[in-house]
Amino acid sequence: MGLAIVLLVNHTGGSPKYRLVITTGNFLAGRKISSADLKVVQSDLTWSGTFSAAEKLVGRRLRVSIQTGQPLVSNDLLGRQSYDPRNRNCVLVTLPSNVSGSNLTIGNRVDIFVATDGQTAEKIASSAYVVDTLASASSSSASYGRVLLAVNPNEVQQIATYGESAQLTYALLN
Repeated sequence: MGLAIVLLVNHTGGSPKYRLVITTGNFLAGRKISSADLKVVQSDLTWSGTFSAAEKLVGRRLRVSIQTGQPLVSNDLLGRQSYDPRNRNCVLVTLPSNVSGSNLTIGNRVDIFVATDGQTAEKIASSAYVVDTLASASSSSASYGRVLLAVNPNEVQQIATYGESAQLTYALLN
């Protein structure tokens, strides 16, 4: 069990003195922050780890789910190099999506299987973290887009072995 110390600074009298970045909606862990997700408000209070400028947060990803109006603090964000909160050594891969991947959302965990012949499937990645879903540029219903995944580095070679034309199946774990 850790000990957390929060330092609150209170400005008494007059108008609010501090700028504080808050969220504009309820957002799930893993979400990539856009400028529309943030709002800067004036506050009488501030504490360690808060942000005063929204533009510094655009493009970062949430480590935890957050609620509307919640001030963002540094611990709410993934480190710049880590995209999976459970695997700091992950590697990002982009794979084609299909029917099995069409309902994936950011923050999901999936096992990835490839059809090795007409009757068997081989697991090529375990507990991959969905970082983003990328829409297809085509309006065809046969085109589902792509999915950005954080995977273990030792699984990248096996994924690459099957290439872009492999028939992938995404099994949702959560």
